[in-house]
Amino acid sequence: MRHRLVRACLAALLAAGWGRGQVSPMRSPSPRLAEPGSADPLAEDVAAMDRPERKQPSFWHRPSATNAAAQLARGRAFEQRGALRDATSAYLALVHAWHNATEAPDAQWGAARTFEARRRYVRAFEEYRYLLAFFGERVPSGEVLARQMAIANHLREGHSRDRARGMYEEIARAAPHWSGTPEALLRAGALYEDDGENEQAALVYERLLSQAGQSPEAAAAAFRAAACRYRLARRYERDEAACARALSALSLALRDYPDRPERDTAAQQLTELKNVRAQRQFEAAAFYERVRRDPQAAAAAYREFLRRFPDSAQAEAARDRLAALSPDGAAP
Repeated sequence: MRHRLVRACLAALLAAGWGRGQVSPMRSPSPRLAEPGSADPLAEDVAAMDRPERKQPSFWHRPSATNAAAQLARGRAFEQRGALRDATSAYLALVHAWHNATEAPDAQWGAARTFEARRRYVRAFEEYRYLLAFFGERVPSGEVLARQMAIANHLREGHSRDRARGMYEEIARAAPHWSGTPEALLRAGALYEDDGENEQAALVYERLLSQAGQSPEAAAAAFRAAACRYRLARRYERDEAACARALSALSLALRDYPDRPERDTAAQQLTELKNVRAQRQFEAAAFYERVRRDPQAAAAAYREFLRRFPDSAQAEAARDRLAALSPDGAAP
């Protein structure tokens, strides 16, 4: 039932335009290399990326042409004829042999693009990451990230959930300032949530709120995080810290996004947790009275209860017990 509810929520978000700018992995853009030094809002993210092992000249990746320009033309010719495997090999050979050539970024893009066209999606994602890591200053980073996002979406829809989730998180790590990163985090959180991993889902949603609190995805993330925290609090009812985190998450979501359709459910959950917390505190005071038989400690506990929960359902009973323990209502 929980999984169906999560999927229904995600379907509603997508219908409302959550997945804006989606690109099918079967449609690859033409490579458009950026001019060196051109402005790119993702430049700092790309510059800080962890780099994989650099491609080196290799027996297994030997170019057929005598220079990079001719090798690039060879790869393009293969690709235009639909000989995608040969195109991939030609592009990779260029990057391995002439990594510093001006043609290398275009060839790397070609390798990623043809892996994707061949439905080698995991390898294509890795090659796009290599393109950003080594040639990020020469390519439009947003387009490359959009290809990675499209691959992750395709794998998610094809039930490769774990791979898709890892890809969404990789995108978020590599490009925290990309406009599509909040959506990537929202989708990663939803996959954790759908698998019942509420703690991890909540952390991903809270990361989204921390990094992109002004994004269109922030409101959905706030209520999804609150829902995860609520389930954890109900599962671990004696964990005061879990309850406190859930109360905080629910309160913040209701305060910051009062017009969301999830508001009524969140408000009910907030009231429920407050009642649970009050009942637990009341039972603790009663324990001192009935089990420990310590009237002074019990009276102090009832007074603390009334200070924290003056309007709770148990407040009148707490006043009665306090009066019974101390006729004037004061400490014995």
